[in-house]
Amino acid sequence: ASTPYAGRAALFVAKANYAAGDVKSTKAQLEWAIDNAKETSVHAIASLQLANILADEKNYDAALKLLEAKHDAGFDGLFLDLKGDVLVAQGKKEEAKTAYENALLKLDADGKYRYLTQQKLEALGLKLHISFRFKQYLVLICMLMLTACAAFNDIKTDLTERVFGREVTDPPEDREFIVTGK
Repeated sequence: ASTPYAGRAALFVAKANYAAGDVKSTKAQLEWAIDNAKETSVHAIASLQLANILADEKNYDAALKLLEAKHDAGFDGLFLDLKGDVLVAQGKKEEAKTAYENALLKLDADGKYRYLTQQKLEALGLKLHISFRFKQYLVLICMLMLTACAAFNDIKTDLTERVFGREVTDPPEDREFIVTGK
């Protein structure tokens, strides 16, 4: 138990036990990893896997307790997504929507898991009007348009100076058009 490999080994054994259909031993290995793992990521993975098994067994309160316990922040999105699943199973749709919305804020914007979470949220009746990725594209388009406008303004000034041999400025609202010579 003094080495980080012990926690990893417990996860590996839990996976093998689960594949063999031995859920009791799987849960024991995951509980051991949660209690003894030296690495926060191993602790988080064990917690997620155990919470998933508990949810499958309809032991929702125990699953939620695990999901609400302190864990590595890098796993927040996954914990919140699974919390939403458990809350849906309990019939708590509004709380599930909140969990899924919070999960979307934590999940990788380009990740496939984010898309699945978004589908779960939409299945509960909440349409996301504009996806996060679409918002990023809109911001990029606006920035490109502003850059193009600034470049066009520079070109317009340069062309005006070449054609007229002088600088032409836009008139203030309360004055007439002004042409200044160089």
